[in-house]
Amino acid sequence: MLAIATLGFIKIISSIVGLTKSRKLHSPAITFIKSLNVIDGLMAIIVTQYAILSTESSHNASESTGLFGMGLGSVIILIGLILIIYVHKQKKAS
Repeated sequence: MLAIATLGFIKIISSIVGLTKSRKLHSPAITFIKSLNVIDGLMAIIVTQYAILSTESSHNASESTGLFGMGLGSVIILIGLILIIYVHKQKKAS
């Protein structure tokens, strides 16, 4: 179980680092792909949480994972909106 959690956190950390480094390239396509990697990392954290709660026989595993997923879904929507604004500003500048 520890391996699943470790891989999930490594995935999210490496995707955030990649997104930060890609911003210097000023390419909307690369930023979009790196944003998808962050979203994939966030989903890995949700799956990790569900796996841990399920093995512990938690009675509220589905409910808490669902709420956590809804919260991260909001973050994903926010990332999408920020990316749209970023691309729009770049088009105005050029």
